[in-house]
Amino acid sequence: MMRVAVVVRTFPTLSETFVLNQVTGLIDRGCDVTVLARDAGEAHPEFEQYGLRDKTVYHERLSLRHPVTAIRALKYGAHGRRVLQAYGAASKLEPFDVIHCHFGPLGLLAVRLRELGGIQGRIVTTFHGFDITAAVQEKGEGVYAELFEKGDLFLPISELWHRRLIELGCPAERIAVHRMGIDLERFRFGACDIGTPLELVSVTRLTHKKGLEYSIRAVAALCAEGRNVHYRIAGDGPLRPELEALIQELGVAGKVELLGAIDQDAAAALLASADVLLAPSVTAPNGDMEGIPVALMEAMATGLPVVTTRHSGIPELVTHNVSGYLAAEHDVDGLADGIRTICDNPAIASEWAEAARRTVQERHDIEGLNDQLLERFRHAAGDAAHERRSASGHA
Repeated sequence: MMRVAVVVRTFPTLSETFVLNQVTGLIDRGCDVTVLARDAGEAHPEFEQYGLRDKTVYHERLSLRHPVTAIRALKYGAHGRRVLQAYGAASKLEPFDVIHCHFGPLGLLAVRLRELGGIQGRIVTTFHGFDITAAVQEKGEGVYAELFEKGDLFLPISELWHRRLIELGCPAERIAVHRMGIDLERFRFGACDIGTPLELVSVTRLTHKKGLEYSIRAVAALCAEGRNVHYRIAGDGPLRPELEALIQELGVAGKVELLGAIDQDAAAALLASADVLLAPSVTAPNGDMEGIPVALMEAMATGLPVVTTRHSGIPELVTHNVSGYLAAEHDVDGLADGIRTICDNPAIASEWAEAARRTVQERHDIEGLNDQLLERFRHAAGDAAHERRSASGHA
C-alpha cells in the first residue's frame, strides 16, 4: 500500500474541490492517505464519507517542544516559524512514499521539513496559479530555487505553467503537466436548451482575478438594451461588499444575485438550471492569475455554453467559436457579445456545448487523471515503497 501525504493550507475548502477529488481518488485506489493542513475549512459530504477527519493532521499552533529543531529552523528566516509549526505535527508521522504539495510555497515548506527530519518521502509539487504568478512577483524569480534543487517532481496544471517553470529554472526532466479534473458522473451532459430569461451563472471565489466586475457590467449593458437575462454568482470572498455596491450602482439588483459559497452537489444543481456559464478571469493587480478554473470544466461537462477570457491556461481548455467564446481580459463589450451570440444562435451554442463535453471527457476526467497521478507517484517513489515495506517486514 502506497503511503501518501497531501500537504495543503486549508482542508477541506469549497474553492479547492480538486484537492478533495484527488484525496478520495487515491483512497479509492488503495492508498493510505494523510492530509497535513494548517487550518480546517468547510465540510464536504465526502469529508465524512471517507473518514477524512481521522486522516487529517492540523498544525495550527506553534510547537516549542523541539528546541534543537527550532534553532536549525532559524536559517529559513521569516519562514522558519511556519516550518517549525508544521514540524511539530509532521514529526509524529510514519515515513511516506510520496508527499504531494498543492502550491509552490507548500512544496518549499515540505523540502525544509524533510531537511530537518520532520517528514520523509519523495516530494511532488503541483503548481496552480498564484504560486507561479503573484508569489513570484512578490518574492522574486528565485523564490523556488531551493525547491527546484531538492524537490523530486513538479506537476504544473497547464502547458503555460510548464513553460513558466522552465523559465524560472526548474529542471525540465522533473516536470510533467498534470491537469485538474472533474467527476463526469456528478456533472452529466444535458442538451443545450437556451431559455427565457437567459440564466447566467458563475461559480467562483469573489477575488480580483475572477474578473466579476466585468461580467456584472456586461450583464448590466445587456439589461440596458432590453435583454431578458438573470445572473447568479455562487461563491464568497473579500470582494463581496465591493460587488454588492457595484450591483446597486448599476441598478441591476433584481438581475444579479450573489448566492454565497456552495458545495459540489449544489454547484452541479446550479449548473443544471442555467443556460450559460461566465468565467471572466483577469490578471489581478498583484499579478495573481488563474490556472484553469475547474468551474469551466464542470459547466462544459454539463452542456453549458461558456463565455470566458483569453487568460492563463483557459485557451488550452476552450477553443474560441468551437467549444466556447473567448473575450479579452477586462473586455466588457466582448463578454456581452459572447452572451448575445449564444442567445441569438441556439444551434451554434449547442455545437459548442457538444464540443466542450468531448474536450472534458478526453482531457479532464478525474478517474483517468487519478489513475495517471498514482502512476506518477509510483514512478517518483521508485524503490522507496519497496524498501520501506521490506524494512517493516511486509512483502
